[in-house]
Amino acid sequence: MQCLEHPVLDINKFTLPAKFLTEISWLAQEISENRMNDWSAIQSRLKTIVQEKIPRLEELGIQIVQRLNSEQGFVIVKGLSFHLYKRPIADYLYLSLAAHLGKFTVHSNSKNVIWDVTPRPLLNQRKPTFSELDAEAPLHIDSAFRHKPEEYFGLFAIKSAKEGGNSIIVKANDLIQSLQSSSFGVQCLRILREQNFPFQVPSAFVGAGKSNIILAPIVADKPLIRFRLDTIEASFKCYPELATPARLWALGYFERFIKSYENKIEFKLTDGDMVFVNNHKVLHGRTAFSQNDRLLLRVRIEQNSQDTSEIQNLNQKMKVIA
Repeated sequence: MQCLEHPVLDINKFTLPAKFLTEISWLAQEISENRMNDWSAIQSRLKTIVQEKIPRLEELGIQIVQRLNSEQGFVIVKGLSFHLYKRPIADYLYLSLAAHLGKFTVHSNSKNVIWDVTPRPLLNQRKPTFSELDAEAPLHIDSAFRHKPEEYFGLFAIKSAKEGGNSIIVKANDLIQSLQSSSFGVQCLRILREQNFPFQVPSAFVGAGKSNIILAPIVADKPLIRFRLDTIEASFKCYPELATPARLWALGYFERFIKSYENKIEFKLTDGDMVFVNNHKVLHGRTAFSQNDRLLLRVRIEQNSQDTSEIQNLNQKMKVIA
């Protein structure tokens, strides 16, 4: 494991203007009373509030995108202290920053853009997903089972675990380069690029008893890597004809390679910290923990060409240096 030296954006002496908090409170009330339930409109409203009341938060969003699109592929944000506010105010403070990274996507069953990453009791027979457990979460990307996985995601630590629950990051480009250092690795990489692998949508996102599967290569141009072992193995059980010898060998080799890969970055989010990740360039995971009240808030974000152009224009205007 590597020691984390960067990238961290530590926000010193950050205070929220009273007018900004008032606007966020009004918006939270409108949403809770179901007077505003269009997430596109909510996101637009959040961006307008930030631009008018606290442009420093917009600038921070631009800096985050710059870090996400750099070679590093992720960034930790410290010092905002949004976790000190009660929910749902803390939720919308978080979203007011994330709104400047791209377009929110909705988690299928919840119809909400925020997903609580916390251990929870399951009330039906469906299999839990990583975000509902306290066990280790092996390295994967978010939404590997979507035809177009979101470019970014964020995690906001409302309450971290005292022991365990550490985040693990692996840069996909470095992993792929390392894989090319042996003949077996080259052969594995060729299969991962040229053959489609099945990815089953977890029942947490489609409902119990339902099963959706997509086919896609594990290594491609965009996303650079698409990997979540449990969804592939679940697909093989449903469709054994897809479990060809070539796919099984490449998957097994790749899994062993990832487990033994030494160039992992491990860090711990403390209360109030946020981490934003380029989901197309980075694998992420988590160590196990034993604390039922650990709570992180996840948001997934699609980046589109309009948002990219907007950010480039603002970069030129403000001369923000990554």
